[in-house]
Amino acid sequence: YNTIYYIAESPHEEGVIYTASDCGLVWLTRDGGATWNNVTPRGLPETMIHALEISPHDPGTVYFASTRYKLNDLDNYSYKSTDYGKSWTQIGQDVQADDFFRVIREDPVIPGLLYAGAERGFYISFNGGKDFQRLQLNLPVVPITDLVIRDNSLAAATAGRSFWILDDLSAIQQSRGKAPASATLYQPKAHHRLFGQPGFFLITEHAFGENPPEGVALDYYLASDDTMTMQIEILDMDGHVIRTIEGSREAISPGLQGGRGNLPGTHTEKASMQPGVNRFVWDFRTDGLIRIPETFVLNADYRGHRVAPGTYTARLKYGDVISEAQIVIHDPPDLEVPAELWTQQQQLMTAIEGRINEIHRLINATMDMRDRLEEVSALLADRNDLSELSEMTAALDQRLADWQSVVIELRQKGFQDALNWPAGMNSEYFMLRGNLDTYDPRIPAGYLERFADLNTQWVTHRAHLDDIIEREVAEFNAKFREHDLPVIPAIKRIDP
Repeated sequence: YNTIYYIAESPHEEGVIYTASDCGLVWLTRDGGATWNNVTPRGLPETMIHALEISPHDPGTVYFASTRYKLNDLDNYSYKSTDYGKSWTQIGQDVQADDFFRVIREDPVIPGLLYAGAERGFYISFNGGKDFQRLQLNLPVVPITDLVIRDNSLAAATAGRSFWILDDLSAIQQSRGKAPASATLYQPKAHHRLFGQPGFFLITEHAFGENPPEGVALDYYLASDDTMTMQIEILDMDGHVIRTIEGSREAISPGLQGGRGNLPGTHTEKASMQPGVNRFVWDFRTDGLIRIPETFVLNADYRGHRVAPGTYTARLKYGDVISEAQIVIHDPPDLEVPAELWTQQQQLMTAIEGRINEIHRLINATMDMRDRLEEVSALLADRNDLSELSEMTAALDQRLADWQSVVIELRQKGFQDALNWPAGMNSEYFMLRGNLDTYDPRIPAGYLERFADLNTQWVTHRAHLDDIIEREVAEFNAKFREHDLPVIPAIKRIDP
């Protein structure tokens, strides 16, 4: 239709502008439009030029992608020039049959690294277009109509299947399509300390997009070796390990996070050990907290807290090979606070988590003690001569149960149970930590006061448990040993 279909202005030189038309003509001005030159490749038939890309690295290099599918010609008419269009080289002739490019973009970091959106998917070239290879991953087979790179991630517009984003191109840029000689952890891009919440879990409509996983994407290469073990460690600014992730060769599923349409989760507890390039997303968090088995705790989030902005280290340990990469976390956008406020927030959350772990260690210990008392009670069921010890067993079990009831509500097995029985002290610590673990490190005075109140209560309850263990448990153990009862009751012999 003799219409200008695309305009590209040079990022290097003022006044250098290319135009491309839907009838296959490329024109260039180098003086801001005062004069124009026809730089169309010789022999190019009538084509529709969909996109034109000026290299971000070389002022004279330009690419364009054009098509003739409306004329029932499915060949790939894509070209490259390194001299402002004086001469052209056709590229992309090695793509799949009946496929053709609609857009070409050059990586802003690595010269010659090209991304091409085609009629049936996505292609990549590591040598300036000399050859292309398919990189489809989980992208549907769909026409890609445009590509743009922002914040070192690649966004693709498609015809009928919405927008798709390839998060963090670092592994592609650093590998340049070649497998390393040994296990390698690629340097991730810098991130802002941003995070969000999953959608409300009762909403089930299906017209939703997928947000990127919260945190830093760690890409790493592993060779095919079934004998190796693997760990990923996250180290803080002082070199202390704050998170350890174990590797797994089994299929890893993130589970469900609830939300709109019961969305799949975005994080996993373990890291994949499949041969080739893998990705683990670190969610800014430290190691998790001690759990209480088969018990629901209101407000409980057993994950560690999110770290402060700063520089961290990721360490991949694969057999005897160690590979490290730096992680840079910036402040949240539009939030400027002194560094000491982040330190105060981190110290308070660490203190709260220390208290939760202390409580849960003792809860688990008392649950083990009560399990043992239940076994003793069964052992004494037929021993009328040991009624005193039987009474001591029941009394001690009740004392431990009373202590537990103040600290944790063991009858809660699910969310609705919180309506029937009030949550315990550990739930209040969880709520305090959860409310502090936000994007703004400034601590309201009320949080410090509530933490002090809870600690005062805990000191009393801890002293009560210490008294039970040091006095009543000690008396029970002495009485138990006095009767010389077996730790594991013997099975009576049954003659055949």
